Amino acid sequence: MKTTLVRTCFWLGLIAGLVGCSRLPEPALPTLAPTKNVIVAPPTPTPPPIHTDLIVCLAQEPSSLYLYGDTSREADTVLEAIYDGPIDVLGFQPKPVILDDLPSLANGGARFESVSLRSGDIYVNPETDQPESLARGKPYLPSGCTQASCVQTYTGGAVDLDRLVADFRLKSDLAWSDGEPLTSADSVYSFTLDGDPATPSTKYLFARTFSYKEVDDLTVEWIGLPGFIDADYRSNFWTPQPEHVLAGMSAGEVRTSKLAARMPIGWGPYQISHWTAGEQIVLTPNTSYWANWPEEQGFERLIFRFLGDQGGSAIEQVKTGECDILDETLLGPGDVPQLGAAQEAADLRYTSVPGQLVMRMDMNLDPVSGGTVAGLFSDARTRHALSACIDRQEIVDSVLHGTGEPADSYLPPSFPLYSAPATPEVYDPAAGRKLLNDVGWMSGPSGSEVRKASGIPDVKDGTQLSFEVLMPTGDVYASLGTTLATELAKCGVEVNVKMVDTADLFASWPDGPVFGRTFQAVVWSWPTLTSPPCDMFASWEVPSDDHPYGSNASGFNDQAYDAACRQSLLGVPDNAAYGDAVIQTQDILRDQLPAIPLFVRPRMVAFAPWVCGFALDPSSPSVFWDMEQLHACPSGN
Repeated sequence: MKTTLVRTCFWLGLIAGLVGCSRLPEPALPTLAPTKNVIVAPPTPTPPPIHTDLIVCLAQEPSSLYLYGDTSREADTVLEAIYDGPIDVLGFQPKPVILDDLPSLANGGARFESVSLRSGDIYVNPETDQPESLARGKPYLPSGCTQASCVQTYTGGAVDLDRLVADFRLKSDLAWSDGEPLTSADSVYSFTLDGDPATPSTKYLFARTFSYKEVDDLTVEWIGLPGFIDADYRSNFWTPQPEHVLAGMSAGEVRTSKLAARMPIGWGPYQISHWTAGEQIVLTPNTSYWANWPEEQGFERLIFRFLGDQGGSAIEQVKTGECDILDETLLGPGDVPQLGAAQEAADLRYTSVPGQLVMRMDMNLDPVSGGTVAGLFSDARTRHALSACIDRQEIVDSVLHGTGEPADSYLPPSFPLYSAPATPEVYDPAAGRKLLNDVGWMSGPSGSEVRKASGIPDVKDGTQLSFEVLMPTGDVYASLGTTLATELAKCGVEVNVKMVDTADLFASWPDGPVFGRTFQAVVWSWPTLTSPPCDMFASWEVPSDDHPYGSNASGFNDQAYDAACRQSLLGVPDNAAYGDAVIQTQDILRDQLPAIPLFVRPRMVAFAPWVCGFALDPSSPSVFWDMEQLHACPSGN
């Protein structure tokens, strides 16, 4: 905005000067003596602007910055500036930041220890993955057992089980932004806050932890419950909270305290200076930051602005200098054409990478209503036919404008244990139509009618191959719905797309259509973090009265898959059997196809041409995981 004003004043002044000169009589030109070897000094170049502020624009204002409060992506982004780590996720793998290393069985930082249990003792049931009291008839993992094949049934007396122990050691000389030392006690204090009933956290890891205690000022020891074989044990370190600031308050009071929710302190590159509600959060450098920034990095002020209803003009605000960076909460694949044009004009730069969200179409194989709905997709050949009729590359090109990438697994191709299919599922509508004929979904005389059932078990003859696909509202889904309907219509399949508010669509059992298992098909995504989320297709995760928060909305039930998934959940990444089990889950899902993988959704950010230091990662919780690396480019533009 300021640059535009200066340029405008310059040109107005120049025009005014020219107009004024045209009104004066022309003076006589003096006669000049000839000169030799005249050297004309080159014009002094205009120095590039010095960027002391960095303005990051977010979609919405966080409701809180308390670690166990707001879980929005905007809150995560601001916290990346206040905290650094303590553990980053890069390439779907945990990486230590303020820890010397991450514990593992290989480096000796983690170990199994055998303990003796009797009836009534708390352990983790390998079938339910729930903490339970050991009792006669219940399954358990005897000491040394990390596979479903060696599970035993408790018959009484004393039995030996293993529990996992991991040690986490902080770097020395860490300090909070107020200068106080950061110690292992702050992590233990965070563990206590997380476990308090007044803290609105999931309690998953807390409930499966036997103890979490400080060994010395820099070391914390985590011990899991007997039988809890956690594939993510390397990350079981609680993000420190400043006990010296928050002590004396109850967990409920901490949650609403200004010291935790509005002005939290951390150990990261920046600290909060002030928060103007509805407008911005201003941060300044943390002089106690452990990493000791080079002089060329960091900014005098880091400003988070909240665009809200102005989000539609976000790209324009980068051009005018009102935003230096647009967070991924403000961008989607539909913005790629405008971003490309702006980049071509050198008004901004943008970068994207296929992320951790695999978009897929799940079919309801076990609807609560039963009947015809179940029969539509009961034959796996029908599901493969539908897959063959969908051009994933066309979706990437037209819906995602060339960003993201086609998917053929429930895991993104960048995941370390992703396994490419032996026989790739290719776009082949002719093969899809033939397969539908083989199943008994017959086309009409002209070939353009919706297919009808003929001789299909559990499906009434004449039933049309027509179904409803539910989608959440959002930037991608409307275009995706149109493309899917068009592609499948070429194979004689009628798709009716219905957009549903996200909160209503994914309400828990039995209220929502997805987890209430009343839908026919749904397009959605499920994030992959450091461990494969295989349980979203496990039979024990089907939502029901007994398991209202189950994640397997499709109702898929396959014994071989369950066994492979259990093996991956019971294993640890240090074990070869763990990787083999993950690969097997992919192979079984490709064969049975309860869900059709469509594409990996991209992550993207846009920023002013003078901003450097972005290293976009597909799996990091926030695209600003390297906030401390952002700086003005050496050239200044």
